Amino acid sequence: MYWSVSQDKLYVKLNLQGKKMLNIDLNQLCTNPEIKLTLRLALSIHARAWDPIGLVLPTKMIGHLLFRQSLQYLTDRAQSMTDTVRPKSKLPWDLEIEGKFKQRWLEYFEMLTCLETVHFERSIKPENVDPSVKPVIAYHQIVL
Repeated sequence: MYWSVSQDKLYVKLNLQGKKMLNIDLNQLCTNPEIKLTLRLALSIHARAWDPIGLVLPTKMIGHLLFRQSLQYLTDRAQSMTDTVRPKSKLPWDLEIEGKFKQRWLEYFEMLTCLETVHFERSIKPENVDPSVKPVIAYHQIVL
């Protein structure tokens, strides 16, 4: 979550720099289909779009669902492998994502990079508000 001081607006930016450096550039990943995409890498990129107040939750939800579908698919694929090539861990973190799932992840990553162009007003106060009136949070009790 970032704040554009000059525009007084909030926006979400994909932060690929951090304590653990990714050894892949997102632009390279989107433009070069030969690069290996694993579940570990996909989830790492997905988690770097930090949105603590849920402004871009509809977009992030695509990643959550895609992770779940990819995990199910890769787990099934790992179980069908022979014992010599089957991953040692229970979760297939380092199996390569291929085909339609890889294409869907790449489309999702492009959506994440476009989020930087979506800005949200920091203040939601109406412009014609009377400053002498105290704000009140109204609630309605539902009687059954």
